[in-house]
Amino acid sequence: MSGLTPEKKATLKGLMGSCKCPISLSLLCMEERYKMSIKPLIELITCESGDWEVLRIKTDEVDMEYSGHSIGNYIWLETMRDYLGCDIAMKEISDEDMEIKKY
Repeated sequence: MSGLTPEKKATLKGLMGSCKCPISLSLLCMEERYKMSIKPLIELITCESGDWEVLRIKTDEVDMEYSGHSIGNYIWLETMRDYLGCDIAMKEISDEDMEIKKY
């Protein structure tokens, strides 16, 4: 919890005890992370048939949504870059290079 104000640290400690998630109490559930603005909330919502997907991204400044029959790779990569700070590289190679694992 380094880098947090004493007020946020105290609030986080209180939330850890009240989180109803089945995971370890040392981790905050996604909703609590969003409420505390620790990290962006990235939700993938699908239906039983798999016919439609919704990717929702929530931060203090942004509430975005992408939806369709499938969420493209570029959307996922942009999300990782813009909201998680990942370095991203994309390239296209020939089918032959892919078959021989020359990437």
